[in-house]
Amino acid sequence: MIFKQGILTLAISADKEEVMTLFVASETIKFIPRYRKEYEAEDESAPNIYDALRVKEVGKDSWMALVDIEDFNYKFGWEYEIRVKKVTQAEPYSVKYVLLDIVSKKEKI
Repeated sequence: MIFKQGILTLAISADKEEVMTLFVASETIKFIPRYRKEYEAEDESAPNIYDALRVKEVGKDSWMALVDIEDFNYKFGWEYEIRVKKVTQAEPYSVKYVLLDIVSKKEKI
């Protein structure tokens, strides 16, 4: 753990992979990047607004926004349960999700 300017953070010192099952909602949400380096505008004055997938890990209560899951072809109006590999890279820090398989897919009317 690192303590900087009154903020406690966890240091990621090694690359890591984990397999998890995610529930993907039938509708997307709007997502604004939290950090300035994620802004795509040249002057970094305003963030881009993305359509993101609304997902949560099966068995957990909190939702999160994911802009992309590699190899996953989301179709609006469908709910999914999918298995993914979460790949965390320590340096430079990044996280990506890669589709392993679709457990279930149900059209939401």
